[in-house]
Amino acid sequence: MGGPKKHHFVPKFLLKPWTYDEKNLWLYLKSNIEVSPRSASIADVGHEKNLYTSRGGDKSVETDFFSKIDGNASAVFKNIIENEKRKLDHEDKIPLIHFVNTFHIRSPELINEIRNFNNSGGKREKVEIKSNLTEKGNASRKVFEKDPHDDIPKIIRLFSTIGESTAMSKIYEHEFLKLISSNMMIYENNSKYDFITSDFPLRVINLSKEESFGVELPSLFGMILPLSPKLCLIISNDSDFITEIISFKQKEFVKQTNIETINTANNQIFSKEKTLKEFIKKHLRIA
Repeated sequence: MGGPKKHHFVPKFLLKPWTYDEKNLWLYLKSNIEVSPRSASIADVGHEKNLYTSRGGDKSVETDFFSKIDGNASAVFKNIIENEKRKLDHEDKIPLIHFVNTFHIRSPELINEIRNFNNSGGKREKVEIKSNLTEKGNASRKVFEKDPHDDIPKIIRLFSTIGESTAMSKIYEHEFLKLISSNMMIYENNSKYDFITSDFPLRVINLSKEESFGVELPSLFGMILPLSPKLCLIISNDSDFITEIISFKQKEFVKQTNIETINTANNQIFSKEKTLKEFIKKHLRIA
C-alpha cells in the first residue's frame, strides 16, 4: 500500500495514438540514442515513482486531482481523434484548457526543481512580514520561523485550486481565463510525415519578445501539443501565430515541430516509426 507508486506525468491516453498495436510504441532515449529505439508499452513510459509524493505516501495527486482532469480531457481527445471532431465548442474547450493548464507542472524536471528549492539546506527559514500600521503610524515587522515546504502534493494543489485566495491558485485562475479566451485550432497533418511526441510534449512559445516567462504564460503566447501522428492542438492569443502556421508547407511545419519535440523532451521520445534514430541524432541540440 505504502510502496513506490508509478505516477504517469504523460497520461497513457495521450500516448495511445502513437502505438503500432494499441499497446506498444517505439521509444527513443536522448541519453542513449545509439541503442534506440526499443519497443515499449505505454504503461511503462512517461512515469516516475513517487513523483507527486515526497515520502511515497498512499495518497497521490494523480488519484486526487490529475485523474479527474485526465478523464474529462480524454473524452474530448477521443472525439477529436476517433470521431474526427474538428470544430471545438465551449464544452470541449473547458476540459482541454484545464488539462493544458496543469500539464506543464507534471514534468519531473519542474516538480523536482520545486522540491529541491523547498528542501535546500533543510533548515528552518526566517520569514519577515510587514504588518498593518501601528497606532504611532510606523509599520512594524514580525519575524517568525517557517519550515520549508517538503510536500509536493500540497504545492500542486495550491496551484490547481481555483477560487481560493492563494498566490498560486490566483495564477492558475488568471492563466485559465487567458487560455479560454484564446484561439484554439485542431491542425490536420495531411503530409506523408508524422508528428512525434515525448515525455514533455507541450511546447509553449513566447511571442512577447521583450519578456521572459516562468510559471506564468507570457502576455502573448502560442502552444503546440501533438495529439496524434496526424493531429496537433494549437492555442494562441495572437491570431497571427495561427495564420502563420497555416501558411507553412505542412511537411516543414511537421519537421520543425518534431525538431522542437526532440529538444524539449526530458529524455523519452515516442513514435510509431522505428526508423527515426538518424533524424533524432541529426537534430538533437547538445546543451
